[in-house]
Amino acid sequence: MHKNDPHNERSQALRLLLNLLPAGSRFTLWTFADRPELIDHGAAMDSVQRSQALGVLSRIDAHGAWTDIHAAMQAALHDLAQDPGQNRHIILLTDGFVELGQGASTDKASREQVWTPDLQQAVAVHVHIHSVALGGDADTALLRHLSLGSNGRFVQAQGQALTTAFLQIFDVAAPSQRVPIEGHSFGVDAGVRDMTLLAFRPVNGQTMQLMPPDHQSWTASQHPATVRWVHADQYDIVSVEKPLAGTWQLAADMGPDSRVSILSDMSLDVQGVPTNVSPNTPLTLTMELHNRNKVVTDPDFLMLTTLSVEAGKVGDLWRKTVVYDGPEQGSVMVPSDGKFAINLPGYADPGDYAVRVRLVSATFSREFDQLMHVTGHVADLPKAVVKRMVAKESVAAKPKKASHHIWLWIVGGIFGALLLGGLGFFGYVFWRKRKLRLAVEKAAGSQETQDSSDSVSDK
Repeated sequence: MHKNDPHNERSQALRLLLNLLPAGSRFTLWTFADRPELIDHGAAMDSVQRSQALGVLSRIDAHGAWTDIHAAMQAALHDLAQDPGQNRHIILLTDGFVELGQGASTDKASREQVWTPDLQQAVAVHVHIHSVALGGDADTALLRHLSLGSNGRFVQAQGQALTTAFLQIFDVAAPSQRVPIEGHSFGVDAGVRDMTLLAFRPVNGQTMQLMPPDHQSWTASQHPATVRWVHADQYDIVSVEKPLAGTWQLAADMGPDSRVSILSDMSLDVQGVPTNVSPNTPLTLTMELHNRNKVVTDPDFLMLTTLSVEAGKVGDLWRKTVVYDGPEQGSVMVPSDGKFAINLPGYADPGDYAVRVRLVSATFSREFDQLMHVTGHVADLPKAVVKRMVAKESVAAKPKKASHHIWLWIVGGIFGALLLGGLGFFGYVFWRKRKLRLAVEKAAGSQETQDSSDSVSDK
């Protein structure tokens, strides 16, 4: 583990997620070497509990000689079975292969337990497994199989890219309402109860200044006591309760993945963006504006909005489509049920694609951003996932509620479980110290992948 993550970037990635968790969350912390050990069963998230959880991260190290992914998965699934939530997630991080120190045959048998029974158990209780392969020596075939088989996200990352990987998984598991950032500014309307700015800095050491509509100047070292400001090497997080309505200015450049998340009764609900999709599969996106969880259908209100969709492969030019443009739309009528829809063509090239939906009016704006992965071939996906894709299983941007429940494990690395209002999110992250394997064992592992792929049942 030290070889693939010498600067302990995995702890920094989790630190970001902990700082993004809302007040009122609940969590539990564990450590793991040969077996899980409970550190702290935390109370509701507040400034004291957040500091306590962040303090535990400094004790994470690479101790532990073996990699028992099956035992880790069983611990996670057993704990998840205690909660009836329907949207639960496991985050699995490793830099190596299943290795128990009892011989190649034992390792192979344990890996097969993860490949089929553990995956089937997760799918049966609606648990999504998101996998992060740390470096180039991890068992990517196993990790990708677990993620695709449970409709989770697979990422291969190392170094500071781990922060982006964790953030992408967090966005898939618990999408948030946002307001668009335009250049160096963003608008906040009077209906926003809470806002959290996450600003990635393209240049380390750059000082960020945030200027509210009253023209004050806030920095990490000078801001109101009611504002929570986290300054890290790569980013700043600024959380403000009851922010002033108007235009906020940023006196700093911002890198990719920067965003302003909000809590508001007025929310944009988007459905139809899958986590994984097979090549050339057309998609239908539906979009609704909600006010206090009810669909807005008033045509006089909706006709004063502009709704647009941008989509494209990450790193390439995106295609923008205006779904509705208010008075400029001419004879096009506002849908009587308030549900707008647009068809997106299937994408042939494998890789990550981004979908961004924006709704803008004269008094407020909302934004939805989501990644989806186009697989290399439909055969890469277990049949159960293909069936869900045909049914267009979607991820919706639901408004957050004031009450949250989070559990967080530290298991030889990290495990977390999160419930966001009615949206349940359980995440487990496991890592271990990787022992070097002989080249012949690694080659044997590749053959095992082919053998095991035929054993996945259609569940």
